[in-house]
Order: sequence, then C-alpha cells, then structure tokens
Amino acid sequence: SLLGSVCDSELIHRVGITIWMGPRSAQSHYLDRYVAAFESLDVEQGFQNLSTLFVTLISKKYYEKKALDDLEQVLRELWEQQMSDGDEAEADPNLSSLHEMYKHLPDDKRMRQVTIDVFQFHLASQANTYASLSWTLSILLTHKEHLNHVITELNTVAEAYGPDFMYSVEALDQLTFIESVVQESLRIAQQSITLRKVMRPCRFLGKALPEGLYIATLLSVTNSEVGDNEPPAEQFDPDRTSMARQASQYSISTFGHGFHACPGQRFAMALTKVMRVDAESY
Repeated sequence: SLLGSVCDSELIHRVGITIWMGPRSAQSHYLDRYVAAFESLDVEQGFQNLSTLFVTLISKKYYEKKALDDLEQVLRELWEQQMSDGDEAEADPNLSSLHEMYKHLPDDKRMRQVTIDVFQFHLASQANTYASLSWTLSILLTHKEHLNHVITELNTVAEAYGPDFMYSVEALDQLTFIESVVQESLRIAQQSITLRKVMRPCRFLGKALPEGLYIATLLSVTNSEVGDNEPPAEQFDPDRTSMARQASQYSISTFGHGFHACPGQRFAMALTKVMRVDAESY
C-alpha cells in the first residue's frame, strides 16, 4: 500500500506539473488534458519496446505533433488565466521565466517553445523520479540493514539542518548513502534501452556502421558488467557506486554520460530523497 500511494503515476504527474506550471495546473480541468497529451508524447514505452519508436518514425510523428498541439493549448489557457487574475508577478515563477526567456519571439512561436521546454523538463524529471522512487523503496523494504542505515543518515541530517532540511539543497547533498542506494537500485532494476542513430559512416569494435543505422544498448546488460574487485552483479551493494566512480565514470550507466546524460538526473535524485523522507513518516 505504501508503494501504491507514494509511487502512483498520477501523484508524480501532479508533482511535476505543479513544479513547472504552478499549483493552479493541478486542477482537473488542466491536469486531465495535460496528462493525456503528455502520455502520448512520453517515450517510456519506447525504452521497453523499440517497435513503438519505429511507428513514430513511419507515421512521421503525426500523433506526437497532435499531442504537442493539445499540450500547447492547455499551457496557453493556463497562462492566459494567470494573466487575467493579476499582473505577471502573480503567475508561477517557472512558467513566467520561460515566457520571459522567449519574449523576443512572436506569440505563437513563444508559446510553442515554452510548451516544448515544459514537456522536456517534466519528461526528464518524471520518468526517472517514478522509477528511482519505486525501485528504491521496494528494494529497501527487502534489505533492512540498508534501510536502517538510511534512517540513521536521515536523522543525522535532520539534527544538523533542522526538521525542514528537505527544502535545503545543501542538506539533501549530505544524503550520500541514500544517493548510492538509489543508484544501485536503478542498476539492478533498470531495463531501459538507449537508442542512437549513426550520423555518418564509421567503424566500431571492428564493424563498419553505415549512416542511418540505429544502435540499441541494453542497460540491463551494461550495468551487469562489474570489475574484478566488485561484488557479483546480482548482489545489491550501495558501496558499488563509490567503487565504480573510482574505477571508471562509465562503469554504471544509469543516467547516461556526457552530452547525452539525462538532464533530469539531479532533479530526480533530489525529489527521490525528499519523497523518501516523506515516506519515512509512514
């Protein structure tokens, strides 16, 4: 019941929408339409089933473009409602900052760019937040020794920063063991597929790769490759992430690396810590 209440997808949507669009957006008039459009654009199923990605390519993104139009309409109505209730200072600061960033664009292009940014921010944070929170909680419930370590760390940070420490980025950064638990939980449970397109002919591992070829890597495979001095891949060990950082930054590919690293990594990690603190009240 704890996992069902804390990790419900609608709750994660509400959290994401409220952060990026303000509290008013969580009203059903906006939320229901936003979620319907978001789910049509979400690439989550593509991580598990590559055929859905090829349907998108074959249809020339017809359904995705329509969903983006629907999403833009919701954001336009929300923005106009905020403006009609008072001056711009009363609007949600995140949404206002996006409009300010693109104020040099004509209204239609500005609204489109704001919509794209909101969707990308929400997608990057929502997908990883839902996964990291669900897997972390479920694995901790079956590893009581690590759960006790987590509780001790939470209490230590709470004593140092006060009961509202979850609102401090500096305090959240002190929860290093919890972060290791999240990383290790994702390493064990993640089944995502990373898809990349060959932009020009090249050779990789002795094979000639033509332009236009799609390459899929399975994180369930790459994350099971462990070093000689590490515990077996199937063993849950939060200290593994520290060892991996010392050996090679590419040993664990939970959030990706370099230019293609997940932009929602820090947000997902921070929100997982916050919601982990909240779950502790249960």
